[in-house]
Amino acid sequence: MGIDIRARAWRVARHLREAREIAQGISVEAVKFNLQFRQEFLEALEVMEKRSTKRNEYKGKVDL
Repeated sequence: MGIDIRARAWRVARHLREAREIAQGISVEAVKFNLQFRQEFLEALEVMEKRSTKRNEYKGKVDL
Protein backbone atom coordinates (compact mmCIF):
# COMPACT_ATOMS: atom_id res chain seq x y z
CA MET A 1 0.00 0.00 0.00
CA GLY A 2 2.78 2.46 0.80
CA ILE A 3 4.36 2.11 -2.64
CA ASP A 4 1.10 2.93 -4.37
CA ILE A 5 0.67 6.10 -2.31
CA ARG A 6 4.24 7.17 -2.98
CA ALA A 7 3.79 6.61 -6.73
CA ARG A 8 0.65 8.72 -6.79
CA ALA A 9 2.30 11.42 -4.69
CA TRP A 10 5.29 11.44 -7.06
CA ARG A 11 2.95 11.76 -10.06
CA VAL A 12 1.03 14.64 -8.48
CA ALA A 13 4.27 16.37 -7.49
CA ARG A 14 5.54 16.05 -11.07
CA HIS A 15 2.35 17.61 -12.46
CA LEU A 16 2.52 20.44 -9.94
CA ARG A 17 6.19 21.06 -10.78
CA GLU A 18 5.38 21.23 -14.50
CA ALA A 19 2.45 23.57 -13.81
CA ARG A 20 4.73 25.84 -11.77
CA GLU A 21 7.27 26.01 -14.60
CA ILE A 22 4.55 26.84 -17.11
CA ALA A 23 3.12 29.56 -14.85
CA GLN A 24 6.57 31.09 -14.36
CA GLY A 25 7.17 31.04 -18.12
CA ILE A 26 3.85 32.75 -18.77
CA SER A 27 4.61 35.48 -16.25
CA VAL A 28 8.03 36.11 -17.80
CA GLU A 29 6.50 36.35 -21.26
CA ALA A 30 3.82 38.73 -19.96
CA VAL A 31 6.47 41.07 -18.57
CA LYS A 32 8.43 40.93 -21.85
CA PHE A 33 5.27 41.64 -23.84
CA ASN A 34 4.38 44.61 -21.64
CA LEU A 35 7.83 46.15 -22.08
CA GLN A 36 7.85 45.58 -25.83
CA PHE A 37 4.33 46.98 -26.17
CA ARG A 38 5.30 50.13 -24.32
CA GLN A 39 8.39 50.60 -26.49
CA GLU A 40 6.59 50.11 -29.79
CA PHE A 41 3.00 51.23 -29.41
CA LEU A 42 2.59 53.53 -26.43
CA GLU A 43 3.76 56.61 -28.35
CA ALA A 44 1.32 55.83 -31.16
CA LEU A 45 -1.56 55.48 -28.71
CA GLU A 46 -0.71 58.81 -27.09
CA VAL A 47 -0.68 60.50 -30.50
CA MET A 48 -4.08 59.01 -31.32
CA GLU A 49 -5.50 60.25 -28.02
CA LYS A 50 -4.25 63.78 -28.73
CA ARG A 51 -5.81 63.68 -32.18
CA SER A 52 -9.18 62.56 -30.81
CA THR A 53 -9.28 65.41 -28.27
CA LYS A 54 -8.56 67.96 -30.99
CA ARG A 55 -11.48 66.67 -33.02
CA ASN A 56 -13.80 67.00 -30.06
CA GLU A 57 -12.93 70.70 -29.73
CA TYR A 58 -13.97 71.53 -33.30
CA LYS A 59 -17.48 73.06 -33.36
CA GLY A 60 -17.93 73.61 -37.08
CA LYS A 61 -17.24 77.34 -37.07
CA VAL A 62 -14.32 78.99 -38.83
CA ASP A 63 -12.98 82.43 -37.92
CA LEU A 64 -11.54 84.33 -40.87
